[in-house]
Amino acid sequence: VIMTTSPPLFTGFVALPFGTLLDIPWVLDIRDVWIDLSVSLGFISKGGLAERLSKAYRTRELMIASLVTVTTEETVNVLNREYGAETPYAVVPNGVDVDSFEPRDQKDIDDPVMIYTGTIGHCQALESCLEAMSYITDPSLTFRIVGDGDLRQRLEQMVRELGIEDRVEFTGFVSREQVPEMLSQATIGIAPIKADESLRYAVPTKLYEYMACTLPVIAVGEGAIEQLVETSDAGFVAEEDPEDIAAHIDALVSDPEQRRELGTNGRSYVIEHYDRQGIAVDFSDRLSTLISEDHGRTERPPA
Repeated sequence: VIMTTSPPLFTGFVALPFGTLLDIPWVLDIRDVWIDLSVSLGFISKGGLAERLSKAYRTRELMIASLVTVTTEETVNVLNREYGAETPYAVVPNGVDVDSFEPRDQKDIDDPVMIYTGTIGHCQALESCLEAMSYITDPSLTFRIVGDGDLRQRLEQMVRELGIEDRVEFTGFVSREQVPEMLSQATIGIAPIKADESLRYAVPTKLYEYMACTLPVIAVGEGAIEQLVETSDAGFVAEEDPEDIAAHIDALVSDPEQRRELGTNGRSYVIEHYDRQGIAVDFSDRLSTLISEDHGRTERPPA
């Protein structure tokens, strides 16, 4: 079996000859819908040459692949609407190594911290989260932004303009090994995604990590991220509106018992559904089935 993952979009070039000429099973792993997202964010022109060529190539991939793996059910819906391909799909979600993210200390804390970890980029609704800091009622709350990205300087300028430099901390890039400890020192985890149709499929990995640490979460976004938070009962889903985000922050900061309950719900849900080891075992079984079925159709030496 050959497996390719995208983005980048054209990694499948290496598999096309084998999938077409040699009939070796090809697993096409699509981590995000890069084409639609790039159009929505204005990186490529809608209906332009880049979009048309990219979608023609993706259509060809979907015709040849033996199995398409995606991270959320919403991604399946997006691909079906856009391409209508009949290729079998499997949802292989992003997960978390639950043993690396220990439950945080449940004691009450004097100085609450809301944490964000990950890319500071165009898909994250961090601007609304920063504006929310002007509306929250607890002046002791610190918003810690862990990571780096294209929009960091813009957000730092925004913090200065809002006059909240003493309440927002940019740590910059940190190693993966530091993240569990930083989460264990936080009070709330926030995962903001812009309310855009092209992002309805997305669930950021950070959300699973917050939940594994028993952090109550505030999600901003629609679609898959909204469904996960509501189904797990691990936190709140806020609109992409500073005042609404602030209201949810205030609710969690002022209610330690609710924080404990939501945090416990989140960790239990992640252990049951998003433990990376369990996901790997399920995926291994699916690959074994795919290979067995393929060998049943065509006799040839093992690849």
